[in-house]
Amino acid sequence: MSPRRVAFVRARGLHLAALLRVEPELALQPLAVLDAAHAAARGGALPPGFGAARVLACTAAARALGVAVGQTGHHARAVAPDLRLRGASEELLQRARAALLDAVATVGARLAPAPEGVWVDAGELAGMYESEAGLGAALTEAARRVGLPVAVGVAGSLGVAAVAARGGGVTVIPAGEEARYLGRLGLEALPLSDALRAELRRFGVTRVAELARLPLDAAGLRLGEEAAAAVRLARGEDDRPLVPHALPTRFEEGVDLEWEVQTVEPLLFVARRLLDALVARLACRGLAVGGLVLSLDLVTRVADERALPLASPTRDVPTLFALVRAALEKQSPPDAVRALRIAALPRPLRAAQLGLFDPPGPAPDRLALTLARLAALVGTERVGAPAAPDTHRPHAAGVTAFDPPRTPRAPGAPEARALALHVYRPPREVEVLLGEAGLVGLRAGEARGRVVACSGPWRVEGDWWAEPYAHHGYDVELEDGGLYLVAYDPVAARWRLDGVYE
Repeated sequence: MSPRRVAFVRARGLHLAALLRVEPELALQPLAVLDAAHAAARGGALPPGFGAARVLACTAAARALGVAVGQTGHHARAVAPDLRLRGASEELLQRARAALLDAVATVGARLAPAPEGVWVDAGELAGMYESEAGLGAALTEAARRVGLPVAVGVAGSLGVAAVAARGGGVTVIPAGEEARYLGRLGLEALPLSDALRAELRRFGVTRVAELARLPLDAAGLRLGEEAAAAVRLARGEDDRPLVPHALPTRFEEGVDLEWEVQTVEPLLFVARRLLDALVARLACRGLAVGGLVLSLDLVTRVADERALPLASPTRDVPTLFALVRAALEKQSPPDAVRALRIAALPRPLRAAQLGLFDPPGPAPDRLALTLARLAALVGTERVGAPAAPDTHRPHAAGVTAFDPPRTPRAPGAPEARALALHVYRPPREVEVLLGEAGLVGLRAGEARGRVVACSGPWRVEGDWWAEPYAHHGYDVELEDGGLYLVAYDPVAARWRLDGVYE
């Protein structure tokens, strides 16, 4: 039986990475994320709670100015007056974790989430990569596609793999070497609480190798359950199972704006970033966007929510952006916007099976792109395939989703011949000559002459409670052989030429 192998994908600086994946332009600016509720930190006085809050993460430009993790907001602003401050957002963290799950799912199927990353069953992937280092590189590249920098550790247990991922890059610990690898590290490498770490240092324990030599029962009895678990981890022992976790089913991205926005252009700039992040997540799962829900949080604490359906699923970001632009320009936000969120309705891309002897149909991706662009230009309700609505109203027509047939239609018999009605839209004005036996003559453009045969009337009436209609139809044959559909509308008290039989 092969030894157990586990990989841990750890997101580096998750608070900062969660913000930069939707606002990547901030990566080159001096920026710090504080352990305070999100609020706009503008120039001048700091918002309430920002002064005493601690720095959780900062960009390279901020570190170059002297900002460091653990400083207070006042201290950070003192060493870097132009520093931009943002509060930590739990909403952004949750979306970043969901994006990491989506990305890692492209490499492995058995996943388990953790606060700082994702565990992956590396044993089932042993035959798919040349080495475990290659597996780590694949996991790193998958996370990069959703905008998250990660470090990967591969070991024989969950705890040791998580410790290995703290070193950065890809770290592979061979089977049976877990205790030797951990023994060279300092105590700060283990995920311990500050209270336990201080208590261990009071006893002179500063290295993982020294912690591993403590008696397990005595450590648990004297220092508590956490100390016993730490001793087992220092020895490379961790028998916790990897329990697979279901992948997220909701795809949503959003950002709290640093300033209230009252015009459309800044919203479109942010919306493009959110659409990029959404499509990257859906592409990891082999899905496309079947529709969008645009939500604007206004300063009046009211949500302006808009549903943006698509004629066909697509992953084309410019098309989705055109749809959002059309919605915002058609109806501007009623008030200033303080947050923007976009949710995607996931749909699978339609697969097409080509026949050996049939002409090729439209490519699914290009068809989806064309339909989505048409919907953005003229409206979703005007794009699709014609369909007969459930009504008795004469010649009523509707539009349904365009879905080309997967299999070719069977050709009719060579001798088969059907009579089709060509409906005039709009109906044409007609002059009718009436006699004792009914219609005896017509005159409407090229359709004119004596009636030699007539059947009808075929009466249809309805919708008296809303917009009433009435239709008394006659099928007539003229002396030149033409067959026409003539109708009398008793509501409007007029005759009309509705169509010609061909």
